[in-house]
Amino acid sequence: MVSKNKRRHHYVPSGLSSNFCLEPKQFYLYDTKGERISQASPKDVFRIKDLHSIVKDDGSIDHNVMEDEMMHFETNGCKAINHIINGEKISDEDKSWIAYFWALQILRTPFIRGGVEESLKETVRATSRVLDQQGQFDEIPEILKPFGNSFSELLDNGALDVTISLPQVTMMSLVALPDAANFIQNMNWCLLESSAENYFILSDNPCSMIDPDFDKHSYGVGLANKNIEISLPIGKNYCLIASWNDIPSTMKATPRLVKAINQRTAMFGDRFFVHPLETKKVMNLLKPYSDVLPKMDSQSIPVPEGDKIGYLTISRQNIFNEPLARRMYKALPLIFPDVIH
Repeated sequence: MVSKNKRRHHYVPSGLSSNFCLEPKQFYLYDTKGERISQASPKDVFRIKDLHSIVKDDGSIDHNVMEDEMMHFETNGCKAINHIINGEKISDEDKSWIAYFWALQILRTPFIRGGVEESLKETVRATSRVLDQQGQFDEIPEILKPFGNSFSELLDNGALDVTISLPQVTMMSLVALPDAANFIQNMNWCLLESSAENYFILSDNPCSMIDPDFDKHSYGVGLANKNIEISLPIGKNYCLIASWNDIPSTMKATPRLVKAINQRTAMFGDRFFVHPLETKKVMNLLKPYSDVLPKMDSQSIPVPEGDKIGYLTISRQNIFNEPLARRMYKALPLIFPDVIH
């Protein structure tokens, strides 16, 4: 059934975060920016009002179309994940739904949305250079000339900015959903299961990608990289790992491995994290990573088009550019170091 005026949009599904409750519908929310720990419930976290609302051609606002489309993948994905947590044998259909669910958690996160937004802005900048060369813009007003002599110069110098709406960015990201899901489905999966009190953390950017060769690639980090390890915590005692290498289908997670996964979660998360317990140990683990976020680079490269110049926009997942952040990323341990090709 299609819902009406659903305006509180989750970017991490409550069906996933509910698996991190110790008490019914209750866990603890860690806010690393505010340095606060508070009691919370799955329905109240990881959501933004009107995040996926779209302004239609007639000026009306549709709050539901994107949310309902993503809910289709979320509902079936969470159902399949619960089959795993309950110890049931998963079918090929279950694996397909989880792959789509997993890909969705990658493609609509702040990390990817930020990269797509910057790529779209760079496309606008590159297009403005071409239009300036063609004389398509009016003369720049005198009051703005100290900041640039053309429209494209004003953009390049930061005197003007381009605003991209979040729903537009999300839709651009979702174009890649079938391909991303296909990659994940064809990788080898391992289910890590921890002991009763060794809990995984869930973040507002729930999927982490660890590539030991990240600094060797000119094209950045991606699902096709041969030694990539992708992690998705799916419950307080469960985490899925995907890899192109030969890894076991299940493995008991020692406290050391749980800490390694939680360090990944801390680095890829932005601000909000959930954990079943209220403990300073979790906040202390999160703090060193609180100001370190993955990034994507976008640039436009001149491409000759006859006697004119066009531009090709390239967006790369280079993850971390600052030296400290790169060292912290490189220090994140692999779960399966012995299988690297």
